[in-house]
Parts: sequence; C-alpha cells; structure tokens
Amino acid sequence: MFLEDKSFSIEMKLKELAYKLERFNRELQELIDDPSFSIEQRALYLEDRTNFSAQEWARLEEEKRKLHAMLQLDLSHLHDPQKSKQTTQAQSQIKSHWLFVR
Repeated sequence: MFLEDKSFSIEMKLKELAYKLERFNRELQELIDDPSFSIEQRALYLEDRTNFSAQEWARLEEEKRKLHAMLQLDLSHLHDPQKSKQTTQAQSQIKSHWLFVR
C-alpha cells in the first residue's frame, strides 16, 4: 500500500515536471519564432527575472556562467598574429654582443 502511494506520488511529480518542461519549451519556441521581437528585446526578456520561476532562473544563470567560462577559455586560446610577428622579429634580430664561433 505504501509503495503504491509513493509510486503514484512520484508519477504525478514526473507528469507535472514533464508538463512544465513542455510549456517552457513551447514558450521558448514562440519567443524564438516571433518576428516582432528584436534581438535586443529578446535579451531584455531573458534578463528579466520576473519572467521565470526561481528554479528556471537559477538554471539560466548556471548556463550563462558555463557559457561565459567556455567563451573565456576559447578566447584565451586564440592566436594573436601581431604578437607572434613581434616576437619573431625580436628573436630573429642578431644583437651586436653575439659572438659567432666557427
């Protein structure tokens, strides 16, 4: 009896979460597909905490943090051609204090 009540409760919670996820995905798709929203308006909508529940907001903040960290990592690995050129030029110049030995 107890296990049946527990499994029923879990099933109801899963259905509720599935419904919330479906609703969220539908609202997000409507937002993306709406041509009247400019990129700036979408950014403002996503920055407004009142448009989301506390859990949704926390998840969005976590995803933003992950994306920012990934972007910083990608930017730190970019090759700077100007810096490379300056380094190569500085290393290729023979200084007057060098001794050439045969």
